[in-house]
Amino acid sequence: MPTWTLKVHIDDAYRGKMKVAQLREAVARAMETHAPGASGEVSLAVVGDDEMRRLNLAGRKLDEATDVLSFALDVGDFPRSGRNRPLLGEI
Repeated sequence: MPTWTLKVHIDDAYRGKMKVAQLREAVARAMETHAPGASGEVSLAVVGDDEMRRLNLAGRKLDEATDVLSFALDVGDFPRSGRNRPLLGEI
């Protein structure tokens, strides 16, 4: 049983097109491969181009949409989630 949790946000335009169970399985495989035994929280958001562009500008100072953004958080300097668990990263 994983010791991490997954928070998923899907914009209204994509609801019904994305299955949370499939997203959870993809994150589980990535966690097992790249961070076995990790404990904490992963956030995943499925957003449109406007929101992706805003996030890219805020996080990377690039004023353009992109297919995927991911932000890993440094070990030992994890901010805490609302459940007092370390945040492992955001996708």
